[in-house]
Amino acid sequence: MMKGRGFVVFLALNCFIITCGALKCPSCTLLDSRAACLQAAQVTCNGTDTYCRTIQAKNEVLGGEKWTNACGTKSACDAGKITNKSGACKPNETTSVCIYCCNTDGCVGQPATGAAVTTPVSIVTMATITMVILLKNAAGF
Repeated sequence: MMKGRGFVVFLALNCFIITCGALKCPSCTLLDSRAACLQAAQVTCNGTDTYCRTIQAKNEVLGGEKWTNACGTKSACDAGKITNKSGACKPNETTSVCIYCCNTDGCVGQPATGAAVTTPVSIVTMATITMVILLKNAAGF
């Protein structure tokens, strides 16, 4: 009985820590560089927005390259991967739209080799999974 209570307490504390540790993304719209977006004010993402989603757009109407960064969902990032692979992402050409995602505080996505979007696993997520497994094993579940 005591093992079960300890596990419940752990889960409650873990949920509290995750809520307090929500992702923070720089918020920028149509800035001239990735570096400028990195310097933008950060916003705290809501529970469903687990990624910082970056759009790198280039065309003559915009006056060159522009960067936009905001909180985004996993599904929006997955859609970005499809967009990039469809041929829209051509960062070395004059007309291009690339979508990058990352999930660490303060990140702004950046071009990876090829058109794939990389999304590193959050340290908080890894620590949470590790703790759940360790406590599950210690509690004998």
